[in-house]
Amino acid sequence: MIYLFVAAVGIAGFFIGVIVGALLTDTVGNTDLSGPRDDYD
Repeated sequence: MIYLFVAAVGIAGFFIGVIVGALLTDTVGNTDLSGPRDDYD
């Protein structure tokens, strides 16, 4: 039962990290897949 809890926490942390990372890159440098580094040319 403890393994399910650890797995759930790991998956939740992974999704939170992905969402926070996406928000940070969107705010800081607008680096999404459509145009990776257009602003820095």
